[in-house]
Amino acid sequence: MFRQIGQLKVEVTWLKKILGAPVEKKRQETEPMNPKIGISRRCVLMDLLRSSFCYKPEGEDEYNLMLMRMINEKYTKYPFNGVRRMPAWLRSRGY
Repeated sequence: MFRQIGQLKVEVTWLKKILGAPVEKKRQETEPMNPKIGISRRCVLMDLLRSSFCYKPEGEDEYNLMLMRMINEKYTKYPFNGVRRMPAWLRSRGY
């Protein structure tokens, strides 16, 4: 029983640090090397999905960034060009 009380005290102390934090902060604060609280338990305490804890974001590749810049410039000049005209315009440019 005292072991369980001690475990709950560790969990409450740890949880106070991250209440109300954004998901990225919660992911950083999970302290993966902390042996006192398991990863699954930490995710439950933080109301964080385990899959979002394990998620590693990938950046955009250079080609995709270039296309997004082109679309942004075109849309800024001609905001009436929508979802149908934009792909046609990109194809006419060879993309």
